[in-house]
Amino acid sequence: MQQRNKTIEMIELQKLLNNNLSGGWDFWINRKMENGRTINWRRCIRQEASELIDSFNWKHWKDVNGTDDITNAQMECVDIWHFILSEEIQRMWDNPGVYTLENIHMEMELPLPTTSIFTPVDLTEQLIEATFEGHSLISTFRYIMNSLDFSFEKLYEIYIGKNILNLFRYDNGYQQGTYVKVWNDGEDNFWLDVILALEIEPNSTRIRELLEYAYLNKETVTTAMIVAEQTRLKG
Repeated sequence: MQQRNKTIEMIELQKLLNNNLSGGWDFWINRKMENGRTINWRRCIRQEASELIDSFNWKHWKDVNGTDDITNAQMECVDIWHFILSEEIQRMWDNPGVYTLENIHMEMELPLPTTSIFTPVDLTEQLIEATFEGHSLISTFRYIMNSLDFSFEKLYEIYIGKNILNLFRYDNGYQQGTYVKVWNDGEDNFWLDVILALEIEPNSTRIRELLEYAYLNKETVTTAMIVAEQTRLKG
């Protein structure tokens, strides 16, 4: 039941995020932005999936002794999950009474094999292929999670943080192109990772407070500064 509640929470947060960035429910649920731009959730998934593939050292012509960046791969998975949730909300809206929240729960709880002959890159390519078909993408996505030893609890924790970061971005000019994404040589995703490593309770306003602190000091921010600010806020 706890997993179901957390799934519902993520769906509701995704609705809020989509409302904020598109101009409201009436726009994005009809696959349009307020400015008239078309929304294609599956295309978004394909784009993010290509970034996930680049988290792995797959190229035969470059840096052949390099290693996979599993931390970044998990973060890219969370980006994909934002768009899968949006697609699932869209499916429920388009198929009332036929495709429901229970369908999502069932797919999230379906037992999967613990091992796979496919690599994370193979599975990500399968996800890309699945976006051109009409069925749900959740099971394919969960295979990717398993291949990365990425638990539901970890997905939830990072999703909450990334949702807060996305809202923070849009509140600070992301759509207008004025938001600064690199803070003292590290992307905001990196600094979110630093904040989440402090084991702040998901959903806490503290994540937002620390993001605001880091952004205010983006030219010079360090991990030590964020730890010190967290200590100060805790009192």
